[in-house]
Amino acid sequence: MLKHILISGAGIAGPTLAFWLVRYGMKVTVIERAPQLRVAGQTIDIRGAGLEVVRKMGLEDTIRAKTTQEKGINFVDRENRIQAAFSVDTMGGQSFVSEIEILRGELATLLYDQTHNDTEYIFGDKITAIVDRGDRVQASFANAADRDFDLVIIADGLNSKTRELVFESSTSPILRLGQYTSYFSIPYEESDGTWSRWYNAPGGRCVFLRPDGQGSTTTRAFLTISSSPNGLEKLDVKGQKAEMHKLFADAGWETPRVLSAMEKSTDFYLQEVAQVKMDMWSKDRLALLGDAGYCPSPISGMGTSVAIVGAYILAGEIARHENHKDAFASYETLLRPYITKAQSLPPGAPHFATPQTEWGIWTLHTVLSAASFGIRKVGYGGFRYSIYLNTFLRLADTITNTKVEPNFVTVHVPMHDGIELAVDYFVLSSTNKYPAIVEITPYGRSLNRPNFRNEADYWLKYGYAFVIADARGTGDSGGEFIFLSHEGKDGYDLIEWIARQPWSTGRIGMRGASYSGENQWFTAREKPPHLSCITPSATPAEPMHGVPYENGAFALYWALTWIGSSLNINYSSVVDAHPDPKTWLNYRPLRTLDVYAMGRELSLYRTFIDHPTYDDFWRSISFTPDDFAQINIPTLAFTGWFDSTLTGTIEHYQRITQYSFRKTDHFLIVGPYSHVTAPDGGYDFRTDLPVPTIGDIPVPENGLLRARDMTREFYDWCLKDRARPVWDPIRLFVIGSNVWITPKVFPPEQTREVSLFLMSNGTAKSIRGNGRLQWTSDHIAGSDHYVYDPMNPIFIDMRNKSYEFPVDINQILDRNDILVYTTEKLDQPLTVVGDVVVELLFSSSAQDTDLVIQLMDVMPDGSSIKLGAGFFSQLRLRYRDGFEHETLMTPGMNYSVRINLNEVGHTFLPQHRVRLAITSSFYPWLSANPNTGGPIATDTQPSVIANQTIFYTRDQPSKIRLLVIDTPRNAGAKYSFKRFNQMKESKTEYRINLFESKLKHICLVK
Repeated sequence: MLKHILISGAGIAGPTLAFWLVRYGMKVTVIERAPQLRVAGQTIDIRGAGLEVVRKMGLEDTIRAKTTQEKGINFVDRENRIQAAFSVDTMGGQSFVSEIEILRGELATLLYDQTHNDTEYIFGDKITAIVDRGDRVQASFANAADRDFDLVIIADGLNSKTRELVFESSTSPILRLGQYTSYFSIPYEESDGTWSRWYNAPGGRCVFLRPDGQGSTTTRAFLTISSSPNGLEKLDVKGQKAEMHKLFADAGWETPRVLSAMEKSTDFYLQEVAQVKMDMWSKDRLALLGDAGYCPSPISGMGTSVAIVGAYILAGEIARHENHKDAFASYETLLRPYITKAQSLPPGAPHFATPQTEWGIWTLHTVLSAASFGIRKVGYGGFRYSIYLNTFLRLADTITNTKVEPNFVTVHVPMHDGIELAVDYFVLSSTNKYPAIVEITPYGRSLNRPNFRNEADYWLKYGYAFVIADARGTGDSGGEFIFLSHEGKDGYDLIEWIARQPWSTGRIGMRGASYSGENQWFTAREKPPHLSCITPSATPAEPMHGVPYENGAFALYWALTWIGSSLNINYSSVVDAHPDPKTWLNYRPLRTLDVYAMGRELSLYRTFIDHPTYDDFWRSISFTPDDFAQINIPTLAFTGWFDSTLTGTIEHYQRITQYSFRKTDHFLIVGPYSHVTAPDGGYDFRTDLPVPTIGDIPVPENGLLRARDMTREFYDWCLKDRARPVWDPIRLFVIGSNVWITPKVFPPEQTREVSLFLMSNGTAKSIRGNGRLQWTSDHIAGSDHYVYDPMNPIFIDMRNKSYEFPVDINQILDRNDILVYTTEKLDQPLTVVGDVVVELLFSSSAQDTDLVIQLMDVMPDGSSIKLGAGFFSQLRLRYRDGFEHETLMTPGMNYSVRINLNEVGHTFLPQHRVRLAITSSFYPWLSANPNTGGPIATDTQPSVIANQTIFYTRDQPSKIRLLVIDTPRNAGAKYSFKRFNQMKESKTEYRINLFESKLKHICLVK
């Protein structure tokens, strides 16, 4: 006998059930209280057994064509720095983000389209009463007449009113998890990209942005707040928006943009994060399906899959059993273990993912960073991955809820001019005396900021006091932050204050990197009597050779984001910011771009841009030979070949060993590291785990150093009179050869210079051209041309790819405004250790322009891996004769220019090729030179398109000068630059996690 089944709810579960019931030969009616199909909603995913059911429905290809193309999830901090990343590919599509991410409305529409011809849909109505008549069910509706059905399936969501009509209980089946999430769409910005971004703010708040795949016109926004249930779901939409605005007003990051768009959104809705726990899913001729019966909560990531799988099994059991009671009993027996697993949330969830404190956020980032690394190590098979991640989550839950940071004391220490610095100090006992280690940082002294505070327990364990201070004008310290202006005297005052404390032995060393490494040099120059040593790792170069002016070209993106976001300065609130760099191109003058881009005036940005030449401002913070001669304490510095401050760190070492009378008490280590990993020898400073890749290449295990332990050995010598470390003064890791070398000087004495000469057979434009590099200047004659349009510069997405690292840049090279020159495949290894210099014979039709140079190692697979520290090397041509004054060019005149690509330590292996690229932009890191020759700060003239020409002749060739050494040997080493995302990963064969054999048997497709 034909069964007629009523389904309440036309979301995902209801239409899926209708699909299968109709296929099994039954008559189906679906009733939905909404007046029409609800196509709004956020991104949902399909995974595991749910994906297998979709395949059985024949819908996989259609669904995949409509996915959001989300590539993964980045966990970011307030400055949008990535703390952990999980891609879809590397996780097998089974964790934070799924292989199948689709908008809820897209999936609902697809299921409706598949079923509405064979299913009766009634919109704008609802069930008001249900009466069991023994052999049938009588349903009453708000609008339609009463009707009889064989069965009624309730599939209308978490807060189902129909469920309440049937399953009476004194207690609610809803398990509230103490969180609310609001969902809405916001206008897409180019910077949103194809990776979702998860940002945590103190107070249990999370802002989550996801791509929607809808022609890139919108981005899906989530605002989540952890709190006890307080009735937000009972407010109207206007009231809910007001509450969200109040709760997230000070959250930071991109929240102002999100809140502004929320006010205008028309698809806003808010729900309480909860689960449904029912002892039984059926009663008489009625059964529960999906969220109405067993909502696993959005945190599980299983809601959609649970609905699809539940509908599949329920339909199969109804078809298989003549008696509905047997069908419902079998449905529950089969599905209950799967639901139990789906509702088993990770340890500490949901609140672990939304910590209340900065410490909790730091812990979350630490654990996720370690997990992302560990997963790469253990593989992505579901079982091993699950064990690994859950182990870390349990550890994190314990850490988050346990006070593990050592006790500390906060004081405000007066400086020579009365300004006070906020200082935290850690000591094991106030009655004992310890040598002290101190860091002064402008990035914030709290645990979740980029500093060495997390090492406090380590230094206490080994008998040191640890001190960390907010630099003047940052954090809780008084005064105004003026770039490198107060660091020396403030450092002196703090060192001497520490020496006077009853817990201090009076012997003090400094710790830090980047800015908090550079300020050590300024402090040492003041010669505080109790400063015994410094460890200035990853320190910037002299003015005009590093940010903000890199050989004269203004580092626009760095200046705005470092000042506006990285520095821990309390600025005024943001007003109408425009964070998309593409919109900056049309803005003039650059001096006031800070307000347009960041939504507030940045005085330091304007100071930088007002001093485009090497004037008294920059001289006041430069070091002279006499300054280095005054520094007579030992130093230890780490840097890396991909550290943007490599040149500065090496330069400091060269000058201190040249001018200080303690020439042999200084140590320099250069490894396969970035700016972030260099101070820790390739290890993550938060987790103390090795960072396995840098850009697109792996970090060799023998390239890792336990820098923290080495630093302790250095401090033991300097502060405790223990044995001097038995180290060579210089230690360099040669990438490609995969070995450490220990020259006495840098560059190594044994280097010899060779040249590669630029040439082409007509055009070197783009990677498709015929530009070549050759070892002799014979038969060289010609020129290459390209056009540089300041309104169409080479644009790099700073958020989606780390271009300062060794990454494949072939995509950038496929443009006609870039010249590309490449050698033939090498027969023998070529090892370069030292400065790489490019000499060009150049002319331009403009008065001023930029030259931007990239050096690459071309892999056998054709990828072009960028080499060198930082993003590129460049020269703004008005500074070709020096940085103290500007000299514009005569259009059409030839000029010999020299551009230092700075230091490289790299072996080009056999079958690899050397590649050089020349262009005139790299935006937004560099401001796009308008070619007008006008003042960089105030110029408002229309930009000028420039015709650029590179000449080469035998008498005056354009060439690359390389310092090379005999390739060092590494016995038995097999090194490959194969890109990390192409490495072979062990993958388990796909299995349905839900009783695979039973699923196959209950599929009764006719």
